Amino acid sequence: MLHSCGSRRQRGFTLVELLVVIAIIGILIALLLPAVQAAREAARRAQCINNLKQIGLASHNYLDVHKVFPPSLVLAWANPADPTAGIDLCPWGVSILPFMEQSVISSSWSFSVPATSGVTGMYLGWPAGAVPAMNNNNNLAQTVIDAYVCPSAPAPDSRMGHCNVPADLIGAMTGGTPPPGDVEFDSAPVDYNPVFTVDRTAWTAFVSAGGPDHDESGAIVTVDDVSTSGASPVGSSLQGITDGTSNTVMFIERLGGTNYYMRGGVQVTPDLTALGIPPAAPNYEQICNALLAGGWANPLNGWFNLTGASRDGYAAPGGDGTRAPANGTYLINSTNVYSPNMGGSFYLASGFYSMHPGVVNTVLCDGSVRSLGEATDLVVVVSMITARNGEVFELP
Repeated sequence: MLHSCGSRRQRGFTLVELLVVIAIIGILIALLLPAVQAAREAARRAQCINNLKQIGLASHNYLDVHKVFPPSLVLAWANPADPTAGIDLCPWGVSILPFMEQSVISSSWSFSVPATSGVTGMYLGWPAGAVPAMNNNNNLAQTVIDAYVCPSAPAPDSRMGHCNVPADLIGAMTGGTPPPGDVEFDSAPVDYNPVFTVDRTAWTAFVSAGGPDHDESGAIVTVDDVSTSGASPVGSSLQGITDGTSNTVMFIERLGGTNYYMRGGVQVTPDLTALGIPPAAPNYEQICNALLAGGWANPLNGWFNLTGASRDGYAAPGGDGTRAPANGTYLINSTNVYSPNMGGSFYLASGFYSMHPGVVNTVLCDGSVRSLGEATDLVVVVSMITARNGEVFELP
């Protein structure tokens, strides 16, 4: 007798089962995503540390050749015997180009003239014959140099802009006669900075906490024979860093470019009225770009003055939405504002800043790299900045 066999139907997933599977996958992704993001940030931070090591090595190669560390800024007459020949403005980011494996840029750079538009360069006393070289430098200054950019920072192409420094501000900074016009230039970003000196709120708090009050200058100093700022006539020698190369900061993170930030990576529009430049001033955005000093060819980058900031870095927003930098004793990740080293009332809150959660990286004068947490004691941070102040402290 023949029996017919019916085919057995395959059982599918029910709607409830599918929803449970989808929920489990969602939970797993939610658990894995922070780990993936943390791994990516760890890789970016490692690359940032490598950038600082490369800058430190280039600075030591510069030291081997010139017997001093690269000046934070060379502000000097191009021809000391003829002060009418023009003023040279050469920041550290330009000085170490030949030692940074940037032969294409350094071989084309005219080191005898600044990087600025030729027309405004003539305001600094340069003859018309120097205009092509200055224009060429200004074009080269718009080149992004990977080792100057922290990989955790916003894309460098989004942080480039035209810069304008008003003539009267230049006069106040140099203590001399203002040039006959504003100085304009362009520069790709740099996220690392030397510290010329510690001043204002940061220094007052340091001394009040028992820190010695002898010498607030850093290791990478300005070479200056033009202004009346009292800067050093020569760069720092190895022997001149009497606090010890393993205790003294050479370069440290300060987010550059053209964007101003407060705590938490929040971008703000600054109010620079404290410098005599209200938000309604002509060319205000270009002035802000210049005064953030976030470009590797921006001469102001070498004149960084650490003053400290409030916890958030800024006061509450005004009616126009702008925020004024606020002074305080916070030094890390409160603001990336630059404070020019000028007398009188010409100063702002300032500090170190990175997009790494909770830390900034720094390379010391012996070439080693360390990370400083946001909670690092002010006395320790300032002690690491000063090069000749005689502090006794323990590195974090």
